Amino acid sequence: MNGSCREFAGRVVPATGAAGGSGAAQGARDALAGRDTSGPEALAAGLAREGRIALAGPPDLRNADATAVRETAARTEREPGPAAVLVNGAGALGAQPVAETGEEDGEPARAVHATGVFHVGRAVSRRTTPRHRGVIVTVACGTASRRA
Repeated sequence: MNGSCREFAGRVVPATGAAGGSGAAQGARDALAGRDTSGPEALAAGLAREGRIALAGPPDLRNADATAVRETAARTEREPGPAAVLVNGAGALGAQPVAETGEEDGEPARAVHATGVFHVGRAVSRRTTPRHRGVIVTVACGTASRRA
């Protein structure tokens, strides 16, 4: 384990965007969410083979439902344990440069990057704030800087 990840050892790190395999911190006990459940489930299985605790599950942030997000946050607290760091890593624009996107790409992007981040951040912070512990990291979309 490299030095920068040592502080995550044994801590619960919920991560969105795990359908693509992102967001699994080294040494952490992970809660993984992604729109395609096979991605988080495969990643969780791999982490379990390493002796780590990982929980895979919904929600799909393109259709962010505040109730489903709250239920996932509660399940995370029960199974792996209290969240130490939330990583909002979900993305909705894919690999194309943002200048090449169409109007139809706007709503799914807003749903994930704004509404989804809001629901997940609120659900997790309502659990971390009373403990006076917890960090939320939101990864911004990088498609604007990609070159064709």
